[in-house]
Amino acid sequence: MCPTAGGRVKHAEVSAALALRGVVKAFVVPPFDGGTGGVAVIADNVFRAMQALDALKVDWDPGPGAGMSSANLTARIIETLDHGDGHDYYELGDVDAALRGAAKVVSAEYRAPYLAHGAVEPINCTVLYGDKAATVWVSTQVPGIARTHAAKVLGLRQDQVDLQVMMLGGGFGRRLEADFVSQAAAIAREVKGRPVQTVWTRAQDMTHDFYRPACIARLRAGLDGGGRLVGWHARSAGQAIVPEMLARDFGLPRISIDKTVAEGAFDQPYAWPAARISHANVELPVPVGFWRSVGHSHQAFFTECFVDEMAVAADKDPVAFRTSLLDGHPRHLAVLQRVAALSGWGKPMARAPMALCGRAVWRCTNPTAASSRRWRRCPSRVTRQYACIACSA
Repeated sequence: MCPTAGGRVKHAEVSAALALRGVVKAFVVPPFDGGTGGVAVIADNVFRAMQALDALKVDWDPGPGAGMSSANLTARIIETLDHGDGHDYYELGDVDAALRGAAKVVSAEYRAPYLAHGAVEPINCTVLYGDKAATVWVSTQVPGIARTHAAKVLGLRQDQVDLQVMMLGGGFGRRLEADFVSQAAAIAREVKGRPVQTVWTRAQDMTHDFYRPACIARLRAGLDGGGRLVGWHARSAGQAIVPEMLARDFGLPRISIDKTVAEGAFDQPYAWPAARISHANVELPVPVGFWRSVGHSHQAFFTECFVDEMAVAADKDPVAFRTSLLDGHPRHLAVLQRVAALSGWGKPMARAPMALCGRAVWRCTNPTAASSRRWRRCPSRVTRQYACIACSA
């Protein structure tokens, strides 16, 4: 597959691969459903197919990912933050006035990187294409979408495709996509009447993922003279997932906002006297998709770290500071207090070099969770972690 995301083949010399033992076919495969193009080799076993891949000579068209780097992607996100707030997902009171009148204002910037899914089982899909029918064996989170895309590639009606859903092997959002199903169908089409299993290496799986978007957040909050929170302003920026997925899976127009990447920033139980929370979408060439817990996966880090920084600025215990923000939310307060009791919060820690302790409380979809962790910095390792989860509705 092309080394850059979204790339394709300019020219491929496959004669050396075809001369190897066990090789049946070698041919160019275009990008499907937001994925990346490449050259497929069909052989009588996986090892021989992978050996043949090494014998290919390919001239690549890198596509929109040409010249892409961590530095310029980060710069684009920062530029977006520098020039506006984006869409406001939550607003309460006059946060600007609250910050102007605060006795102390604290600011921080946090960054979260792109993340691959890294499921236990790398991407694979088996397709048997016959006369006016096909069978697909695949681990997928969206069997309906997978069957639709396989049928389209094979020129069949959906009712002519029998899709067998296998054990998932780990999905976490990666198997919400159909790129690898379409690719496998296109490959199997070349050897009619024989089942063909398309297998990605772990390296290909990590390189050609639909990643959890990178995100950068800037937070400002104010305290009054008594160390009480008076205002909270959070802004973040990163790529949007829903518009991309709607376009590649359903051919629908891109929408302008996507709350899924801002979830966790605007829907927490903390009682902010005044607040404004926004997120700006950034157009970048990195393919992005749903990753377990979506926006919560980075917004929890941003918010809880900043709550700790505010507790330090207020000269208050972090658990006590959170407690003051959970008025009217007994369920969330209960899990925080329970995990504090379990972990012996407030009691002297066992003597250890550079012993540290952290805590957090969070709501993702419906369950509420709190955790406390103890670790040592010399050497750095977690020594114990406590968690409390309220799963009821």
